[in-house]
Amino acid sequence: SWFWNQLYEKDEKYYDYEEVYGGEVQNDHPEELWIYVNGILTDVNGGKGGCKKIYEMFGRPCKLIHNPTDGPLLDLLECIMGKTGLLKLGQTGPRKLVRNVLAEEMKKDYKKIVLI
Repeated sequence: SWFWNQLYEKDEKYYDYEEVYGGEVQNDHPEELWIYVNGILTDVNGGKGGCKKIYEMFGRPCKLIHNPTDGPLLDLLECIMGKTGLLKLGQTGPRKLVRNVLAEEMKKDYKKIVLI
């Protein structure tokens, strides 16, 4: 149905530093990886803006996992379903992406991975 397709079939994407910051970014903490997962009603530019704000505040560049918005109602419903365990029977695209990204990044030599 349309509803389930909206929850499970998304165009989520993992953005590297160059894609987030429009080129190279200074990383004074290469032993750490910070990843920002955007919240509801956030387009990709808003997600990148969140990464830039985190960099300003903490001095750590962030990679971005962008979960596209489906509007306020579906975004909130997806959030509620995820928090209450109603999505245990299936994994949404964004959840799969987070799991896969973390599995790959944990193979690298980071001392700390921060997921925001």
